[in-house]
Amino acid sequence: MSMKKDICFTSANFDRKALKRSDDNWIAEQLTSDKTLFLLFWRNKFLITDDLNIRFLDKTTAEQFCRNTIHWKYLGEVDITEEDNNAPISVFGAEIIEATEITEIANWQSLRAIGLQITPHDANLLVYTQGLLNWHSINRFCSHCGSAVEHKQAGHALICSNENCAKEVFPRTDPAVIVLVHHLDACLLGRAASWPENMFSCLAGFVETGEDLKAAVRREIFEESGLIVSEIEYRGSQPWPFPQSLMLGFHAQATNKEMTFHDGELQEARWFTRQQLLAAVSDGSLKLSSSLSISYHLVEDWFNQNSDITLTEHLNR
Repeated sequence: MSMKKDICFTSANFDRKALKRSDDNWIAEQLTSDKTLFLLFWRNKFLITDDLNIRFLDKTTAEQFCRNTIHWKYLGEVDITEEDNNAPISVFGAEIIEATEITEIANWQSLRAIGLQITPHDANLLVYTQGLLNWHSINRFCSHCGSAVEHKQAGHALICSNENCAKEVFPRTDPAVIVLVHHLDACLLGRAASWPENMFSCLAGFVETGEDLKAAVRREIFEESGLIVSEIEYRGSQPWPFPQSLMLGFHAQATNKEMTFHDGELQEARWFTRQQLLAAVSDGSLKLSSSLSISYHLVEDWFNQNSDITLTEHLNR
């Protein structure tokens, strides 16, 4: 099996300028440059244009959206247009903490809402931005001594303000496995009680400390469904900033179809043949994840392997 399409949020082609983040003079030059652009994040939504593009601002305009001082995080050099002779432009991002009146009336959209409607390049830039800003919003105090933290490396590190502690931390990513289990001609999809009605997806869970990825796949599938799996095959990864995960996609073969729900995370799990899957989607008893998620791509890979017509083509009919 092989991925037929690019997974959303995996098409970054911008330069994060990681080696420049610690150069305070260089960062200051970028902040004051007339060419630099800024993007804003407020209540888990981004400022966008009416035609659903990122609304980049100059610094003076951006500052009008916030009543307090904006703490900018450097994102990198980005190609704003598709012109061959267009030079990359430095871009900063920030979360609005105290909104002004123009903030309230501006057009804001969540990444989930626009992720499939904007270019893959822009979608990845927003994933990066949301993940970084969410990390800042939940890390305002030192986990060691409780003192306030200060920004370093243009927002890519934090250091404790207590000189006797000076603990330094960096943005974290939580790895999680997401697995499409199949047996003979059927695949397994499950649902949690908190999900929308009839929404099913691949089984997933976080990698535990000291655990390799295949061990995580075997453990999670057994805990959630009681199934023993083999022939575990890595398919691809997807950054998932809700809030700070990296989804690692796998296919795995189950040795049988008999299930036992050990940990109670799943309310229901069902086996679907290809025809059953199409029929369930058609009658509304099954809602798949959108192609925004790697889950859809895992299902589509399996479906397309033994179908003359792709899953997407079927669903678009």
